[in-house]
Amino acid sequence: MGERVLLKDVLTIVNGKNQRAVENPSGEYPIYGSGGVMGHADQYICDADTVVIGRKGNINTPIYVTEPFWNVDTAFGLAADKSKLLPKYLYHFCRFFDFEQLNSTVTIPSLTKKNLEKVEIPLPAVEEQDHIVQLLDGVESQSALARQMIATADELIQSRFVEMFGDPVENPNHWGLREIKSLYTVTSAKRIYAQDLEKEGIPFLKLGDLTNRITSGLLTCSSFVNENAFKSLVDNHQVPTAGDVLVTARGTMGLCYEVRDGDRFYFQDGMITWLKKIEASPNSVFFTHLFALPSFHDRLIGGTSGTTISYLSIKTLGSVSVIIPPISLQNEFAAFVAKVESLKADAQQQLDRLDTLYASLAQRYFAQ
Repeated sequence: MGERVLLKDVLTIVNGKNQRAVENPSGEYPIYGSGGVMGHADQYICDADTVVIGRKGNINTPIYVTEPFWNVDTAFGLAADKSKLLPKYLYHFCRFFDFEQLNSTVTIPSLTKKNLEKVEIPLPAVEEQDHIVQLLDGVESQSALARQMIATADELIQSRFVEMFGDPVENPNHWGLREIKSLYTVTSAKRIYAQDLEKEGIPFLKLGDLTNRITSGLLTCSSFVNENAFKSLVDNHQVPTAGDVLVTARGTMGLCYEVRDGDRFYFQDGMITWLKKIEASPNSVFFTHLFALPSFHDRLIGGTSGTTISYLSIKTLGSVSVIIPPISLQNEFAAFVAKVESLKADAQQQLDRLDTLYASLAQRYFAQ
């Protein structure tokens, strides 16, 4: 694979600058920070085919830019010496390398130019670099297609909802309206004190853990409830069951999680509201996708009084009115969602396989 060399010997690190003096919404050149495009400018600092990496904050997510751009003062531009190092090879190396190990602070993650210059990169012949780039680009492009399929599936579900039921705020179909407190028992968990939590047992979901489950499917958890304590909660009907809905009350408010068969966890009171199903409850798939619609979510966070709220209390949530179409239509929508989710699951499995393949190839070529 060739020798390992220092980055300072094969590239130039381009410092970013404050963008205020050059910002122009109609400008020709994009302005990049570590998270992506932040605006446009009339001038540029970095040439095309430069890698952006964060100097502060998001330091571990490189971006490959194919056009001239302005980088802000919290992002470095890595400009490869193309006679020795292919820019796209550099990009894939940066995706592989863990820049967190160079973090120079204990608060906001930060990189220094000096530390970056000392990073070693394997440097095979340019022809071999090109071969590696072709392989990794191929896997990355397939991953992008899989991600697009997943995103399209979510958009398709939202479109189908509006097609069947109309906008839930404007209610053009004049469906009946019901307050949530008439559709569910609106409650929360039994308080579990910090001293009663353990290092293993039944997962105890805090607000961030539930948010992760809803937004990304990640099953995070740092605290647990004793098995016997959980059994006591189950025996006293104090644990959510399939068809119940959990709603985030702080942070990113109004996110919904439909409790499924096989779920075994408890959750943080106060931060998460429990909608306990009753006979009058709507189809939980219909209900959770209603909450996911931007127009409904915006109205929800605006509060029933029209004033933006910082906490979605049990009382506030219970007083929110929602459309209630015939249950037959709700069930039809849920069946459609099930089919789309099946396709989405297939795409996710494909994405997982591709991510594993990419990591394996990157390990082979860069971990020497």
